[in-house]
Amino acid sequence: MSSASCGDADYSKIGSTYANGSKGLDEDQMARGLATAEAVGASFDAAEQLYQQGRLEESAALWPEVIASYEALEGGSTGMGSLPAKGNYALVLSDQGKLEEAAKLYREMDDVLTASLGAGHWQTLMAKSGYAIVLQNQA
Repeated sequence: MSSASCGDADYSKIGSTYANGSKGLDEDQMARGLATAEAVGASFDAAEQLYQQGRLEESAALWPEVIASYEALEGGSTGMGSLPAKGNYALVLSDQGKLEEAAKLYREMDDVLTASLGAGHWQTLMAKSGYAIVLQNQA
């Protein structure tokens, strides 16, 4: 599992992107945004390490919080920053046999990626592939 599974972009810097956006934030607010992004990145890494250690239940417990935190930084669930976490969470759910939940996440990823990057983009196709594998495993 890796954040690269949903692209090579460095999503750990989302807080600095958010903080430096055109939101008219002062220096203190920007520092808090970056600190929050760093904390989210640390939680992402912890969830990923737990998965790699085979500690699926513990990993699965962290992913919803990581996803919600990225979405809070982005201002909603349609942003790109939460997609690597959603992909990793879908993988954990799939490994746990929770295929319906995994399929839902892959579908959400596909919707965002198709709208943002287009249906033929490699990241969109990777989400579609994950969705197809889960559907096949459900059969």
